[in-house]
Amino acid sequence: MSALFAFLNSGAAVGAAIGELLQYGWRFLKNMFLPKAVLAARVLAAESQLALCRERLESQGVRRHRFSDGFRWFWVLLAGCWEDWQKYARLMQPATVKRWHEWGFRLFWRWKSRRPGRPAIAPQLRALIRRMSRENRLWGAQRIRDTIALLGFPKLDVETVRKYMVKRRDFPATLQHLVELLA
Repeated sequence: MSALFAFLNSGAAVGAAIGELLQYGWRFLKNMFLPKAVLAARVLAAESQLALCRERLESQGVRRHRFSDGFRWFWVLLAGCWEDWQKYARLMQPATVKRWHEWGFRLFWRWKSRRPGRPAIAPQLRALIRRMSRENRLWGAQRIRDTIALLGFPKLDVETVRKYMVKRRDFPATLQHLVELLA
């Protein structure tokens, strides 16, 4: 989790990932205008080099590959717009790409819902609510809210005013009745 926050806080990492995505897009646009024979030769060359790299990694005992963020986002985008992408995912398993997609989805919704709850009200307004409820013990939340609105403050919800009012510690009816009997 700390790696995620480190990635989000480092603007250079985000810029590098976006730059890498733009490079992939530029290569794709350039390849759209090449003849099929040239593309087939490039694919064959890339697959042979990939097989060689895979053999070397397996002989050295390296089990996991390190992928850049741009590479991960590229494969997530590719999986979203190409049906046969799973056949060509050689360095990683399709489940890995799906996990990357879920990670991006969680990241998006964490960003989207980063300020939950009501917006905070100003400390002066909270102090005013407390003062009015202390000085006017018979006023309820509705009346304090309306008075605050008349003073030019923004109109608050009754529950918000009730939340910041001073809690009254009145005697219960039975104790008050006992005090009257004893007096």
